[in-house]
Amino acid sequence: MGMTHKSVASPDKKLRVVVMGAYELARYQGRGVTDVLSVCMLPHANVGAEWAKKNGARHEHVAMMDVTDTSVWLAPAEHQVRDIVAWGRDVRARGGKAIIHCAAGISRSTAAAITVLADAFGKGREADVVAKVFAARPVAFPNALLIRHADDVLKRRGYLEHAVRRRKMQVPTHDEMLCFALEE
Repeated sequence: MGMTHKSVASPDKKLRVVVMGAYELARYQGRGVTDVLSVCMLPHANVGAEWAKKNGARHEHVAMMDVTDTSVWLAPAEHQVRDIVAWGRDVRARGGKAIIHCAAGISRSTAAAITVLADAFGKGREADVVAKVFAARPVAFPNALLIRHADDVLKRRGYLEHAVRRRKMQVPTHDEMLCFALEE
């Protein structure tokens, strides 16, 4: 059983974003995708590049680890978030349908999708964007460092971080999920 792939559209409908893991790309063919953003390390980015080439889509790769410690090599950085925002604006200007993927479709890709969509939705809509991404990708657990940088780059004064933190509090932690499994 695979994940469903629901897209989230910008308010003007000029941008549609689907979030997934690299392993899901093979099952997502012929859907009119114009752009693919890989927010991950190799070899997962190669999967995105090959998928984009095979499906006639543009490909962009932003290499980052799924970490929140800024001292770690290739931790999400502010300049990378600026690149993600610029990519989203370009796709939206062309009226594109995009896939944003990382290795598993849980952390970096959902944070990147929230970033791109928060920019498209505008200030004051942070909670709406977060809710839409979580509705489209129920396994979302956005990378906190990437979200913090997005909050700074988009000048959201903590509102984007707060919206994600509030939503994450509604998601069981790994330990809680393990406890649920052991109870059954």
